[in-house]
Amino acid sequence: LNTTTSNQTNFVQNQMLTYLILLKGNDNALIIQLKPALPVNYLFCFKFGSVPVINSTVNDFDYCKIFCSNELKVDGTDTFYQFFLTMSEVNKFNGYVGFGLRELLSSESAVFCPGGVNNATEKYTKSPPVLSDPKSQISFSTTITVRTILTGCYYLGSDGNWLSDGVEIVEAGTNTSCTQCQAYHLTEFAGGFIVLPEPINFEYAFANASIEKNPLIYATVITITGLYFILALVCYYFDRRDRMKTGIC
Repeated sequence: LNTTTSNQTNFVQNQMLTYLILLKGNDNALIIQLKPALPVNYLFCFKFGSVPVINSTVNDFDYCKIFCSNELKVDGTDTFYQFFLTMSEVNKFNGYVGFGLRELLSSESAVFCPGGVNNATEKYTKSPPVLSDPKSQISFSTTITVRTILTGCYYLGSDGNWLSDGVEIVEAGTNTSCTQCQAYHLTEFAGGFIVLPEPINFEYAFANASIEKNPLIYATVITITGLYFILALVCYYFDRRDRMKTGIC
């Protein structure tokens, strides 16, 4: 995620950094993993069909959750926060879904994270904290990497189609290398797992495409291109020599 706060007028209308994901395909569970470079507490909100909106007059979201640093999950060498929606919660939704997040203020962390008066460890769906002066209060102290995963459990029906009724994903046993399924009927079933591709940020790519920032890439491309033209000339020479040898005996 680009966590710069240069365009602060957007934070007045929506007090979060927002992001859209396109869901397509079969019945799936949705996993959103947020990997901050530093252990920071966050407010996270999610909405089907558009990005969530939080401000002093509007609360438009489907789920909100407080992520506290003691909730960071560990998977191998990765450490991240995880938002998980089951297959029944996603309910075969196809289209755009959005999420937003912002860092909690120290005063908010004292209230909502362990040691405060309200430890928000479950989905926080009613009244997320709202800032009084978002233009001056919103800041991001660290970079955040996002990974979105679709995973599902299915069984082969008598008609030869993969079905999902009576089968669910178990969050506790599901990670980036394993999907744990729970079935309510006796049948053979299988799991599917897709890591959604990250959209290309062309504005960021072109802004950092100078030779000074990418000398090795430019040197590699120029070298390969030069070798291509040299080999093309060599091949042309041998082709021309072969044509001169062609005749009728």
